[in-house]
This record gives sequence, structure tokens and C-alpha cells, in this order.
Amino acid sequence: MSIEISKARKKRTKASSSKKRKKSAPAIPALNIILAIIIGLVALGVLYTGRAIQHTDLVPGQLAPTSQTATLDFECMDLAATELQRNNAADNVRPVYSIDYKSLLTAERTLNKVFDQLVSQASSSNSVQDALEIMDVDTPAEQLEQLAAAAEVETIRETLRDHLEQAWNIGIITRNGESSGLVKLPPSRQILLRNKQFSDGKNSDYDSLLSAELALARTVRDIMESLPALRPHHKALTTLLRPYIQPNLIFEPALTEEARTKAREAVEPSIMKVRTGDSIIEMNLPVDEQSLAILQAHREALIQEQTQAETVQELLSNAALIFTGLFVFLSILYLLEPKLIQKPSPILIAGALSILVMLAAKGLIYAASNGQLISPSAVTLLIPIAIAPLTASILLGSSFGLAVGVWTTFVVAITMENSFNIFIQGMVVTMTAILCSRAIHKRSNVFRAGLWIGAAQAILAILVCVLTDCHYGFTFTQAGTAFVSGMVLAAAALVLIPAFELTFRITTDISLLELSDMSHPLLERMALEAPGTYHHSLMVANLAQSAAAEIGANDLLVRVCAYYHDIGKLSKPEFFIENINQTNNPHDDLSPSMSTLVITSHVKEGVSMASRYKLPEPIVEAIKQHHGTSLISYFLHRAKTIAQEEGSEPPKEEDFRYPGPRPSSAEMGILMMADSIEAASRSIEKPSPSNIENMVNDIVNEKLQDRQLNHCDLTFEQLASIKKSFIFNLNNMLHGRIPYPKDENRNNKSSTLHDTANPDPAETQFVDFGTSSTS
Repeated sequence: MSIEISKARKKRTKASSSKKRKKSAPAIPALNIILAIIIGLVALGVLYTGRAIQHTDLVPGQLAPTSQTATLDFECMDLAATELQRNNAADNVRPVYSIDYKSLLTAERTLNKVFDQLVSQASSSNSVQDALEIMDVDTPAEQLEQLAAAAEVETIRETLRDHLEQAWNIGIITRNGESSGLVKLPPSRQILLRNKQFSDGKNSDYDSLLSAELALARTVRDIMESLPALRPHHKALTTLLRPYIQPNLIFEPALTEEARTKAREAVEPSIMKVRTGDSIIEMNLPVDEQSLAILQAHREALIQEQTQAETVQELLSNAALIFTGLFVFLSILYLLEPKLIQKPSPILIAGALSILVMLAAKGLIYAASNGQLISPSAVTLLIPIAIAPLTASILLGSSFGLAVGVWTTFVVAITMENSFNIFIQGMVVTMTAILCSRAIHKRSNVFRAGLWIGAAQAILAILVCVLTDCHYGFTFTQAGTAFVSGMVLAAAALVLIPAFELTFRITTDISLLELSDMSHPLLERMALEAPGTYHHSLMVANLAQSAAAEIGANDLLVRVCAYYHDIGKLSKPEFFIENINQTNNPHDDLSPSMSTLVITSHVKEGVSMASRYKLPEPIVEAIKQHHGTSLISYFLHRAKTIAQEEGSEPPKEEDFRYPGPRPSSAEMGILMMADSIEAASRSIEKPSPSNIENMVNDIVNEKLQDRQLNHCDLTFEQLASIKKSFIFNLNNMLHGRIPYPKDENRNNKSSTLHDTANPDPAETQFVDFGTSSTS
């Protein structure tokens, strides 16, 4: 019979313990599961975006780690033959030249002046010669006058101008047949000449162009054929025109290069055929660009040859891998931060960060393969995996950062052809980012984290290069790229963090530190309008921060919340004991219930004021929870006394409580205890260590008995550490002073005065109407 009873007892114990476990283990909301599935499907879609583009870490000159052969027949571009054809096409492009007309305009103006001088001063040869010397014309005046006498001046002027412009339009080169800036001529020895008549250029045979001497001779001959009367004056014409017929071709490198680029692009690639079983790369042999091109073509051919069944099978395999990664992510979050998994925002943040990194990886692969913008070897180092755990850790803590880092590493490794190297790199940078972001209180600290991430990536890159026998120059390049990448990630994180804070209403330590600035308008108002409350808030902040640091809670959050927890008192500061003039207490004229209403209203007023000044949600919660549903015992006692005197019905206790809610985190619980203890410490007549310790124990026990700390997740061990911190700091804050020695020379009146710098604490009594502790 006893054996049966013990068995039944064991069954009941097991059943009760299993019920407790089930009750304590929160279920994941269905909405969050749906969001996770959607994120997995989006990741799968990103994975299959441009999947024909294959990434390889191999670079030309590197020794191949494995051998690979073709598994099917396919075609590939012959790089050497294609490059040869493109070079030939570029070499056949005619270089572009333009004619410089500045010298021609100068020549025409000078000739016009010469003939104008001949017409206006034909009777005075001396004056003509002087004018010619001023115009720097070498032809003697006598010859010009003879030339002008041979025909009409206007006819000569027009003829010279037409033939000079005609010679100029043809193009003039130097004596040795070359022009300044001339590049290698194509085999056809043709050029594209741009002049007034052909602005887009015309084909010209370079060998048909004349030097300055030949162009001068031909121009003089053509002029004499047009005006036979000028034949006797051959020498005068030659002397007159020589200075104005000079080389005038200007090479246009930009237009020439543009034409060559178009010619290269117009060449169709030369195709080579690769047969099944042909070797693509050989292990321990150097890899060249052709081998890399064949690898990419092999990948594309495999995708094209896939049957529908094979495509579906591959799709399902990748989907299984991605959802396995999601399961790991949710499991880590469930085990380490079960509260976060109850909210949709962490799931959305993780999805956004991972998809962002996947898109960046896809863009880098495309840039390395198609765009040729970056080296393929630098792709793995430039993928911003670390930005996901770094940003996530700063936003919602290290545990969340770890979960996001593992998930992001998982999907990026799948994106990079299931690369084990990427997985190792991702885990290394994830752990580095988490370790470096645990105590980021300033934006400059993010750059420090970037330095460590870059250093970790650089060390990993060096190890990979050593294992693959890369040369020293390549190793240093990889290490430098990895290090710079870490700094770029830090800058990108600084851009992302405010966006996520605003979108998901998250308050980071960086934002909290900005709110701790005592020049904030609310704190400045408090210092001026409610100085007692201001001083009380500073003392609470010191007590709460030390206690939070003692148990490893967020001490910065507690400190900033303590600064703002009583801002609601700004609406009626004169009704709170720390701001009341001891000779005029406004509560003396109010009933206890009305006083309670005024005191409790500072919570509602504080929430309204926080909303008006756009304070973050944690501070709003601190304002709501720092009193919980505590009892205002001072006014309850007054109400009971009045009811007894009047013989009326005793007051209800719930009418003298704060609206709540009770503190929901360790930080809020610490703030509640620090608030009550700091207020009660003002009423201690003799702040001895034993009195302070008794006061702290009484207040903490009162909060426990009143069930105010039921939702704080504080253990008794942590409560002991918190009380120890409170006692230590209060002893330092309320320590006594050694009395100053009396001056015997003072008169009797002054000798009987108290030292005003050290008043007796017993002379002043404090009662905090806002707490449950009274004296």
C-alpha cells in the first residue's frame, strides 16, 4: 500500500513539474512563425536571383586546390582569340584629327590689313614699309606694290583668302610627315579628318597630306593659275604666304578612344567547344583567365541542361537549407532571449538585415563577374556579413546579435555556393562583432568595433592565403581589403541604426547616452521649477546605476530613466514634499483622497510630457512603473484617522494606490526600490550604518510583501546584491562630519550658534508623499 502511495506521489510530482515547464516555456506566436516563413521565402527568391552567375575565389596565377573536368559538352568564349580580334578591330580604327583654325583667322586678318594699307597709302612707300614692319610682314613694300599693281586689290585679296582656306582645310603636316600627337596609323593609313566642311569627319589618306613647304608651293601655283597676271610675282607671293601656311592637325585622343571602344564592342566573341571529360583546371597548377571563363560557362550550361525535375529538386534542397537556418535562428533566440521571440519586430529586423547582406553579396558577385569592377578574390572579404550581428547587437543585445549573425552567415554561405570558407568567416566576424558591441555607448565606439572586425577579417584572409600558397603581394592586398571592409561596415552600421530605431521604435544605448545630457529641456526645467525633484532624481540615478551594475543589468538605462521618472511633477511641483516650503504645506488644505489624486497624477502627467517631448518607450515605461501599484500609506493613515474621528466608514486601500503597472524588468524594479529608499533616507534622524541597513531591508521587504517585484525576474541573490549596493552608497552619501572646533575668542552669542554648514539632521523631517515609506 505504501509503495502504491509513493508511486502516485511521484506521478503527481512529475505531472506538476511538467505543467510548470509548459507554463514557463512561452509559445512562439503564430504571427511570428508566419513572418519567419515569409522571410525564408524572400531569402530563397534572392538566392535564385541571377543564379547563373558563379562566384569563385580563384584568381589568375593561383594554384588550383582541386581538379575539375567538364561533365557535358558546351561552348565557351575563346578569350585569347576574341582579344586578338578586338585588338585588330581597334588597330583598324582611323585616328581622329581636327584642324586648328586659330592660325588661319590670324593670317586672314593680317592679309586684310596689308591690302588695306596698300589701298589707303599707295603714294607713300615709306609709310607702307613702316606699317608692314609693325604688322611683322617680311615681304618688302616694293614687291607688294608691284603685286597690287598686277591686278585689282580686291581680286587678289579674295583669291589669296580662298586658296589659303582651301589649303588649310586639306590638312598640313610637318616636313617629316608626322604631326604632333600622332598615334600609330592603321594598315590603311587612313585618318578621320574633322574640318569646317565635315564636322563629323571625313576619311583622308594620311599619305596624301602635304607638309607646310609643299602646301605653300601648291597654293602659290594654284593662285597663279587663277590669276595669270601674278606669275611674275611668284617670289612675292611665296614670301607673303609662307608665315601663314603651318602644320594645323590636332589629334583627338578622346574621340579616337571612343571609336576604338565601339569597334571592340562590335566584334563578336570567338567561340571554343569544350567536350565532356575535358580538363578545366588541374590541381596544383596555376589558374588562368580562360580556365575561369570555362568554369563560368560550365555552370551556365549545367543550369540550362537541368530538367524540370532537377530544378525542383535543387529548389527544394535550397529551401530545406534556408528553413533549417531559420529554425536554428529561432531556437537560439528561444533559448537565450525568449521575450524577443514573442514580438514581431525582432523577426522583421533579422529578416531585413539578412536580406540586405544577401543582396550585397549578389551585387558583389555580379560586379566581379560581369562588370569587372572588383577582383573576384575580394568578393568574400567585401560581403558585409558583420553588419548584421553588429547592428542587431546594438539594437537588441548580444543574444539577438548572435542569432542574427548565425542566420545571416548561414544564408550567405548558401548564396556563395555552400562555401565553408564563408561560413567560417561569418562566424568569426559574428563573434567579433558581438564581443565589441557589448558596451557601445557612443557612436565613436562603433568605429572601434569596425577596427576589430577588420583586424579579424585581415588575420583570417592572411591564414587563407598562407594555406593556398598565395604570393606576398596578393596576401597583403587581401589583408588590406579585409581591414578597410571592417571600417566601411562600421560606417554603414551608423547609417542603419537610426533607421531601425525610428522604424521599430527601439532605444539603443547610444540614444540613451544622448538623453543623459543634463542640458535636455526637461531636465533644465526641472532644475529651475522643481529643484528638490531634480536633486532627488540625481540621487536616485546614482543609487540605481550602481545597483544595476552590481547584478549586470543595463545601468545606463536605469540611470537615464531615473533622470526622467518624475518629470510629471513639473505640472504641480509645489505639492511634492521635496519642493514644499516647510512653513506652507498645500496638503494641509486638502482631503487625503484629493492629496492622493494630486500625488498619483504625476505618473499620468509624466507620460503625457514624455510623449510631448518624444522620449523613447523605455523611459515612458519607467514613468509608469516606478511606483507600480504601491500604497500611499501616509494619506491612507490620515484618511483612517479622519474616518475614526468622524465615525464614518473606513477608506478603501485600493483608493490610495498608484495606477501601475508593476515593474516588468530588473531595471524597473531597481528604479522603484532606489526611488523609495532615496526618499526614505531623507527622514532618518541618525544615519548610522545600522539604521541605513534596517531602512533598506524594510523597504525591500515591503515591496516584496506587496508583490511589487513579482514581474521583475530578480532572484534573491540579486536582491541581496542590490541591497548591499544601496547600503554602501547611502552610507557614503549620508556620512556624518567631524564638528569644527569652537573659537574661544568669539562672543557668547556666536559661540552658541550651530554650524550652519553642518545642520543637525534631526532638525528637519522629511515625508515623501510619493512613496509608501514614511517616518
